[in-house]
Amino acid sequence: MGFTCMNHCRPALMLEIVDGDREIFLQLAEIFRRESVVIFERMRTAAAAADLKELGSQSHSLKGTVGPLEADELVKMLLQIEDECNERQCICDESRLSMIANELNQVRIELQQFIDHL
Repeated sequence: MGFTCMNHCRPALMLEIVDGDREIFLQLAEIFRRESVVIFERMRTAAAAADLKELGSQSHSLKGTVGPLEADELVKMLLQIEDECNERQCICDESRLSMIANELNQVRIELQQFIDHL
């Protein structure tokens, strides 16, 4: 388990949270994979509809989903959107969504690499 070269997340910390229980970790990883896709699509829909309340809510949900992976850059992006939505002045265009999607994809890749080396 010496695989620690992670730039976008730190899944080893999530493994520590579950006291090294591989089964629980793999279940949480699967929940992350499944839920992150659904929540991001809800964010995209809310952004397209300029529904700031829903966008803020989905950003908060996705932040909670990626938080245990210590995906700091992604959490920072999501927190900024959430804060802007709460202030009713969020501009979440396709460029911004693409940046989030790219970061989310990198987290998924690193999580899978970590799992492959368990």
